[in-house]
Amino acid sequence: MTSSASRSIRSIARYLAGWRSLALLAVIAAAFVVGLVGGGTLATGLVAALVAILILAGVVPLIALEAQRTASWSERQSGVATLAADATRRLSLIEPQVQVIGAVTAGATRSWADPTTLPWPGDDTSRPVLLLPGAAYHLAEIIPLAAELEKRGIPARIAVGEAHWSRVRQGLVGYPGPVYALPSPETMVSGISGLLTMKDWAGYRPYVEAARDRNIPTFAKVEGAQDFDEVDTNNSFRPYRTADHIFCQGANDFDALQGDRHIVGSTRLERLRMAPFQPPGRKLAIINLNFTYGVLTGDRDEFLETAIEGCAAAGMPYVVAVHPAATTPRTNPPFTTIPIARLLENASLLISRFSTVPFEAMARGVPFVYHNPHGEQVPTFEHPDGAFRITTSVDDLAVAIEEALSWTGDYRERSEAFFSAEIDIDYERRSEQRTADVIESLIAG
Repeated sequence: MTSSASRSIRSIARYLAGWRSLALLAVIAAAFVVGLVGGGTLATGLVAALVAILILAGVVPLIALEAQRTASWSERQSGVATLAADATRRLSLIEPQVQVIGAVTAGATRSWADPTTLPWPGDDTSRPVLLLPGAAYHLAEIIPLAAELEKRGIPARIAVGEAHWSRVRQGLVGYPGPVYALPSPETMVSGISGLLTMKDWAGYRPYVEAARDRNIPTFAKVEGAQDFDEVDTNNSFRPYRTADHIFCQGANDFDALQGDRHIVGSTRLERLRMAPFQPPGRKLAIINLNFTYGVLTGDRDEFLETAIEGCAAAGMPYVVAVHPAATTPRTNPPFTTIPIARLLENASLLISRFSTVPFEAMARGVPFVYHNPHGEQVPTFEHPDGAFRITTSVDDLAVAIEEALSWTGDYRERSEAFFSAEIDIDYERRSEQRTADVIESLIAG
């Protein structure tokens, strides 16, 4: 018997089950009785019953077809229900990431204007202090400093080099002040009284050198965690050795550098530290994937795989925050290029290699695990002072995750000793005020 015939018989059987079979038997019986009574003989009754059976024989295939259709529909509905249940389960697993992405996207789409630059003012005789951001997060230092200088009667001008524009642009959304396109170093030096940058190497080094050649005071403000001796980068940029005067975030920066340097803290990080604590809305780890600009890129996969496995072992939902300069596919596992500052607003844990991001996590009160399976050598996070755990394997990380989650309510206090050595905070004077004090004294001198 073919499978099709078998399905038809089963369909007919299911269809005829119960009241339907009784109804068919009643029809045949009624035909027999009518024929018997009307014709007066048993033969007439049997003929009437036979006619009824023949009629029903034509109807039964239609019944079978309808039965098959009904069964097929039921099977399809069952399949749809299974798929729906599976989709619901999958959505429940990624719900934290979806909520975070939705909130950030909604905020980003409300910008009122696209950032742009103004032409360099060639006829300006105000001789401003030139401020050069190299990334969006530098603006949290640069913009308040510009306002503080202007308040003291010292003109300030924010400008961006073409090579830096793509990284600075996103941070200027909603900023109403003027931002200028940076001209050549020769044009730039003719009308400024001082120059400050967050990075005195790479793209801005020629501008720092041009200003120094003209005896114009140059300043560099340390932008975050730095591999000052380039032990892991294999570069020869010599960060914070080109500008005349270095603004340090804290004692560790000061001790790592030489020359004229001043501890002034960090506007961005001190404000995060002093802001009200925001408890995490959900259980979610942020894995900071930052292997860019040729730094330890061969170790990226080991870091990522062990971080993901550690989260899985601890039952920890996660999202991988990809640095804007990275080329990692945005597929599975869940990757995002949403700025990590926005992600930390919704996180209960940060897992990171060497980076400035752990400073930000500590400032916000988000527990941090320093994951170093690849053996990087930069010493910044070698001595946690109780602020975090150092892990080098999946098992270490899984245990550290469980412990770090218990620190959520008092993590600012737990990390105070480590954080204050990296980021100095003067609760009487803000970082931009301390920075402007030095600039004002040197410009006047």
